Amino acid sequence: MTAPASAPVPPAQLWMRADDEWAVLPASGALDVGVAPPRAAAAADAGPGRVLLLPGAGGWALVAGARRRVRVDGLAVGLGLRWLADRELVVVEGLPALVFATEAPARVEPFPGLGRAVDCPRCRQPLRNGAPAVRCPAPGCGLWHHQDEELSCWSYAGTCAGCPQPTALDGAPRWTPEEL
Repeated sequence: MTAPASAPVPPAQLWMRADDEWAVLPASGALDVGVAPPRAAAAADAGPGRVLLLPGAGGWALVAGARRRVRVDGLAVGLGLRWLADRELVVVEGLPALVFATEAPARVEPFPGLGRAVDCPRCRQPLRNGAPAVRCPAPGCGLWHHQDEELSCWSYAGTCAGCPQPTALDGAPRWTPEEL
């Protein structure tokens, strides 16, 4: 799996099983997942017993030291490096199971224009450059909806007009590992 060189790093979360419940840890920078609970780490910490989650060119990499057994979705991490994909199970020897996720919360932002006419899928009216809008964060969807006092198309219904993505704007994760 390769990551595009110019793509922005998607937001990520690391879910950890603790006391029969899943806890979520947002990943905004390097994380040391070789300790429980995971903690912020520097890339220089990548010693033989460390396991790091690092943001990179368009994605997230798992870097495992030679002395740690690490499996991602049941497969050993070869050569100590693996690009992670959304909703992969990460098992580090001696630690509770972890699940890597790249869910981005829905948020209101200025519509970027995109160089072509785009209609809101809910009201069918055009989206204007710079107008408050929400882009559906669901993988494979990405539909833009109006979201202001006059046209609250994103939050009008419980789900996106094009997919089952919930339309809450509270920033909380919508997906949990319970669904795996």
